[in-house]
Amino acid sequence: MKDTPNSLLEDIQQSWSHLERPERKRMGLLLGASLVTIAVDLLSLAAILPVVLMVLQPDFWDTAPLPDSLRN
Repeated sequence: MKDTPNSLLEDIQQSWSHLERPERKRMGLLLGASLVTIAVDLLSLAAILPVVLMVLQPDFWDTAPLPDSLRN
């Protein structure tokens, strides 16, 4: 049987159904905090990547010639 989004959601609900409400809330908060941490890490990596490229390969940004209208 193929997994559909509905069956996956039901599997998740069944696996969490044995937990008490405070435990479910705590697990949900931990999961949310983990996802936020991953998102912030990816954003900081995306912000630092151009700086790393400029340091490692300074000519990387000069590969395209300037159009004549921008030259002096």
